[in-house]
Amino acid sequence: MQPKKQLFAFWLFVFSMGILQGQVPPAQAISTGALSKDNSLPVGALDANWFVAYGDSLQPTSPFVQAKVVGNCSGILPLPQAYNSNWITYDFGKECEHQAFGCIDLYFRREIELPATNDCGLPIEKSYCLSLNLRADNNVYAINLNGVEYFRHSIPGDPYKYDGTHNTVHVDLCKGWKSGKNTLFVHTKSCPTVAAFLAEGAPEPTKPKSFLGKDTVLCSGNYFVLRSPEPNTLWYDGTLAQTKNVDKDGDYGASYTDSDGCVIKDTISVRFGLKSFFPNAFSPNQDGINDCFAPQLSQLDFVRYELRIFDRYGGLVFFSKDPALCWDGNVRGKACPEGVFVYFLVFQTGACAETVLKGDLTLLH
Repeated sequence: MQPKKQLFAFWLFVFSMGILQGQVPPAQAISTGALSKDNSLPVGALDANWFVAYGDSLQPTSPFVQAKVVGNCSGILPLPQAYNSNWITYDFGKECEHQAFGCIDLYFRREIELPATNDCGLPIEKSYCLSLNLRADNNVYAINLNGVEYFRHSIPGDPYKYDGTHNTVHVDLCKGWKSGKNTLFVHTKSCPTVAAFLAEGAPEPTKPKSFLGKDTVLCSGNYFVLRSPEPNTLWYDGTLAQTKNVDKDGDYGASYTDSDGCVIKDTISVRFGLKSFFPNAFSPNQDGINDCFAPQLSQLDFVRYELRIFDRYGGLVFFSKDPALCWDGNVRGKACPEGVFVYFLVFQTGACAETVLKGDLTLLH
């Protein structure tokens, strides 16, 4: 293969991988007037993603141009509910007012680029779902995706006189998507004086990062029940069930596949009886291994927690009420010499009464 052909093939591969593995846009990114996930475009700016044309009740009759951000239009329109969104309209030359146009139909267009699969590898046609809240003055009349209509206003009465600024149209567009470019059309109807449109991406549910709960110490009982929200949970021993009984100290893992095809994993530590979770030695030499000393209890729900560490002369070298903190082997900024130290831990959890654990630890360099 010639060098130029090789280079072309390489960039074709890179481009194709970008399409296949690109980022699936969240619903919030589809909002009108959205600049980023953290803020919205200023009033008077042009929306780079939403385009608009005016026309009759059947079709656009003007070219599509970038929509103009008009905000709440001098207080006429209600404020958006979502932070990262704003009202947009055709640039009539005077905010969002269109007296000279009379009653008018506006057509808003948004192109949405999608990869071939979602983050879990499922085909985008079967996995992408866009949830939107839409408002318009006067009316959100129809919603069209890739040439197919998914919504049409059906409430009796004149749609040009409908109060669409306070009556939200909620749509879940969960079919009709494809890899590559998708075209979303929203048809609105308006009579003077105001014409404006607002699309707000509805928040998507957050996938749980944990489902087994916090690490657990049992003060009594011979077994502990692990519970999952899914009936077909795969447990550490290869069994499928929603619950699992354990009767020995250990770290127990489980996983399940959610409705989007994503594998959710979690691990929980269970201990029977009050035992010391302290290592017996540590070496604060910055090698990334045992550099800091603390009990492995940081995920418990503590009612009380006090850790004290003393040197061999009885001097206090470390004290903490925060289970997330550990001792780095220093006292007032100076490294302690090698030797044996003594720790005392007073703690109480919601399951166990107040308890004192003590023991020796060796500091090594």
